[in-house]
Amino acid sequence: MSSYRTPIRSKKRGREDSDSGFRPNRANPQELLGYRIKKDITFLADPRVNPVVTEDINYVAMSVSRESHEEENVSAILNCILETALSIPIKIAHLATLMMRAALKAPLLVERGVEILHSKLVSSLEQYDYYQAKIVFRLLICLSRIYESEGVEPIFTKLLDRLGEQTAPSVFGDKLLKIILINIPYYCVASKHPEKVALVEDWIQRSASYVELRKPMLHQIKNPFSNSEEYIEEELDLLYRQLVLERENGLQFSYLPRPWEAFESDLTKVTPVLLKSFEWSTSVSEEQLKYPIFRPFVEVFHTSEIRTTPETLNIASSIFRDVTVDIINHLEYNRMEAAQILTDLDVYFTYKTFALRGTPIAELPKLDAEESRWKVEDIITEAIFSELLTTKSTFKPVYYHSLLTECCRVAPKILAPTFGRIIRFVFNISENLPLETFEKFINWFSHHLSNFNFFWKWQEWIGNIELEDFHPKKVFMRETIAKELELSYWSRIHDSLPEQLHQLMAPEAPKPEIPWEDESNPLHSNFKEITDHLRIHKPIEVVSSSLSSVEENPSSQVSGVRFLMACAYSLGSKSLSHASNTFEKHLDVIKHFSRESLSTEMEAIDELFSCWRSQPSIAVIWLSKMLNYSIVSITSVFRWLLEQKDSSIWAKSWTWSLMHMSLEKMDARLENVNSDDENLKELIRESKEEKDTVLNLLFTELPKRKSEYESVPWLPHWIQLIQNNLEFVYGQTSE
Repeated sequence: MSSYRTPIRSKKRGREDSDSGFRPNRANPQELLGYRIKKDITFLADPRVNPVVTEDINYVAMSVSRESHEEENVSAILNCILETALSIPIKIAHLATLMMRAALKAPLLVERGVEILHSKLVSSLEQYDYYQAKIVFRLLICLSRIYESEGVEPIFTKLLDRLGEQTAPSVFGDKLLKIILINIPYYCVASKHPEKVALVEDWIQRSASYVELRKPMLHQIKNPFSNSEEYIEEELDLLYRQLVLERENGLQFSYLPRPWEAFESDLTKVTPVLLKSFEWSTSVSEEQLKYPIFRPFVEVFHTSEIRTTPETLNIASSIFRDVTVDIINHLEYNRMEAAQILTDLDVYFTYKTFALRGTPIAELPKLDAEESRWKVEDIITEAIFSELLTTKSTFKPVYYHSLLTECCRVAPKILAPTFGRIIRFVFNISENLPLETFEKFINWFSHHLSNFNFFWKWQEWIGNIELEDFHPKKVFMRETIAKELELSYWSRIHDSLPEQLHQLMAPEAPKPEIPWEDESNPLHSNFKEITDHLRIHKPIEVVSSSLSSVEENPSSQVSGVRFLMACAYSLGSKSLSHASNTFEKHLDVIKHFSRESLSTEMEAIDELFSCWRSQPSIAVIWLSKMLNYSIVSITSVFRWLLEQKDSSIWAKSWTWSLMHMSLEKMDARLENVNSDDENLKELIRESKEEKDTVLNLLFTELPKRKSEYESVPWLPHWIQLIQNNLEFVYGQTSE
C-alpha cells in the first residue's frame, strides 16, 4: 500500500470570526434566477435548445411570468429582451410572442414593456441611434396584437412627416427612410388593422418624394465586381422599388415568421395595452444633415444558372440581407455564436422558405416546382462578403475573415461548397475586378486557406500558368501564394502546391539580406563598429565620424545614410518588436541622418526594401513604423515608388498595401488634428501641403507610367486600377 497520506481536515468548522473560519460563498438566489431567465430568453427559439419553437416559447413564457410580479424583476427581464433583440434581431417576432404569452399571467410585463420600448424609440431617434430605433420599432410592431386602440400607425405617420420635411438627401433622411421601409413588411404580418393595405400603400407613396431626391446621385455608387461604370443597385432605392412591386402582389411576405399564430386563442385574453402618443420634435443637427453614403446591394450568386438567392427585385432579398447584416455587425463580440445563428438562419423563418441545407446545386432542378431553391448558406455568405467588399466596412476585414472561418467550422459540409463557388466566381471575373475588391479577396482567400491546412484544388488553375505574367488570373494565384507565405513557413506552402506552381513563389525561404553582415565583405568591420555605436548609444558626432570613414573608403560605393539604416535594420531584423525598439532607442540618431533631405529619406526606404527584397510585405510593415516615428515622410514614399525601374511592382500586392497604408496615414493626420488648436495650425498647413503634393504627384506620374508600359501585356491594366481607386477616393481625375 502506498504510504502517501492526504491531509485530514477537521470535521468541526472553526468559528467564522476566527482566522481559520470557513464559510463557502453562496450565490444570491436573485442572481441565479436572473442568470437562468437571461439564458432562457437569449436562447429562445434556438434549435440547439428545443427544435419545437412553440414549446420553447411556452416554457420560457411560463418561467418569465412567474417572476414578473415585482417591478425589479420586470425591468431586468425587459432589459434582457431588448438586449437579445438588438444582438439577434431575427428573434424579434419570437420575443414579442414571448411577451404577449407571458402577459396572460403577468400583465405588468407588457404594460411596462410597451412603455419602456416607446421611450426607447423616442430617445434613440433623439440621440441618432438609428439601429436601436429600427429594432425597438420592429419589436413594438410585433406587439400589435395587444394594443388597446391605435397601435403603431401614428408612429409611421410621424416618421413620414419628418421625412417629408427633408429637401435634400442626408444621413438623417436615409436612416429614417430605412427604418420606415424595412419595417413595413413586419407590420403587414403582425397587424390586424382592417385597413392596413391602404395604410401601407399611403406610406409607400409618401416616401416616394424623398426617394426621388436621391436618384440623381445614385450614379456615384461603386460596383465592387466591376472596374467600369457598370450599374449596380443601391440598397434603399432597391428596397423602395421592391415594396412597390410587393404592393402589387398583395403584401403577403409568407416567409416572415408568425409565432404568435400558435397562441392566437390565448392572446385574445390578454389585457389590451395603451400605446402612448408618439411625440418627437427634436431639431436635426448639422452633422446628421450631411450628404449620405450610398451603399451598393452586392450580389455574388446572381449570375448562377439556378438562382439560389431571391431575385433582385424580390423584397425577400433585402429582408434577408438586413437581418443577416444586423447579426454580423451587432454580434461581433461573440463570433462563434454569430456563426452558429447565421448557419441556423433558416430555422427562424417560415418552414420550407429555403431548400434543405447542403442540397447540391445539381439536385435543385429535381425539386418540385413549388419547392424553394433558395439556399440559406448562399444568403449568409453573400451577406458577409457584401460587408467585407464594401468600401466603408463597419469593422476591419479580419473580423469578416474570422466569421467566415467560424461559419465553415460550424457547418463545413454545407459551407465549403458555397465558398468554393464564390472563389471560382471571383477568379473567373478577375479581369474585371476593381483593385480594392481584388486585394481584399486575395487577403481573405489566403487567410481562409491558412485556417484549413492551406488546402485548395490548385490543379484546376494549373493551365493559367501559361498566361502572361501580369494577367489578372496569374496575378491572383501569385499574390495569394505570396500572402500565404506571410502566414506560414516557406516549406509548408511549397509542399501544399502542385509542382507546376512552384515557379510562382520565391525559390527559397525569405530572409533579410544585408551584404555587410558577411565577414568577407570589406566594410564588415565598419558595419560592426557602427552597429556597436548604436547598441551602446554613442553620440551623433561619433556615429557621423564613423559614417564619414565609410564614405571615404575607396572600396565603398554606399552613402552614409544607407549604411546607417542597414545597421539599424540589422539590429531590428529578429522581429517586428525588435524593429520598433530599435527605432525608439535610436530615433534621434536615425532621424538626424534620414531627414536631411528628400533624397536621404528615399535612400532609407530603398535600403529597407533592398534588405527585405525576398519578402517586401515585411518592409511595408517596417515602413509603417518609420512613418509613425517620422523617420521618413509620406512624400518620399511615393517619390521612391514612382522612381522604381522594376515595372512589375504595379502588379504586386505589397505595392497596393504600401499605397493604401501611406494614404490612410496621410488622411488620418488631418482627421485627428483639432483645427481649433492655435498651436497646431502650422501642422495642419504642412499636412495639407503634403497631401496636395502627394496627390498631384500621383495623378501626374501614373498616366506617364501607364503610357511607358503600354507595350507590356496587362501591366497598364494594373496602373489604371490604381488610378481608378485614387480617383474614386479623392474625387480627382488625371489630365
